[in-house]
Amino acid sequence: MPGGVLLLVVGLSLAPAGLLFQLMASQVRGGAMDTVSHVWGLRTKKLQSSDEAWRVGHRAALGHLQAMAWWTWGAVAACLLGALVIRSEELAGYVLMLVVGGFTVAVLGHTWRAVVTAHRAVDDRLELAQQLLGEPRS
Repeated sequence: MPGGVLLLVVGLSLAPAGLLFQLMASQVRGGAMDTVSHVWGLRTKKLQSSDEAWRVGHRAALGHLQAMAWWTWGAVAACLLGALVIRSEELAGYVLMLVVGGFTVAVLGHTWRAVVTAHRAVDDRLELAQQLLGEPRS
C-alpha cells in the first residue's frame, strides 16, 4: 500500500473520534449533558453520584474535553497533509508512529487531567456547601 494511501486511511479513521470529542464538548458547553449519562462522558463513581456532580465536573473539565477534540483534528490534518506529499511507505510508517503516538499521549493526558479537574471541582463544591451549611469538615 503506498504511503499516501496509508496516511489517508488512518487520517479518515480518526475523524469520527474528533467528531465525538467535539460533540461531547459542545453538549457540555450547551448544557445538554447536565444529567448523568450511562453511555458517555467522564464516567467515574464520583461524577455519576448525582446530576450536580456530573454537571459541575464536566463543566470544570470542558477545556480538556475541547483539547482532546483539537488534538484529534490535528492528527487528522497531519495524516491528510502527509497523504498529499509522502509516497514512501517507510516514511509514512514513521510519520504515522509520530502522529498517532503523539495524538494518543495527548488525548490520554487530557483525559486524565479532565478527570482530575472534574473531581477537584466536585470536591470544592461539596466543601463549599458544607461550609455554607455550617457542617463540620470531614
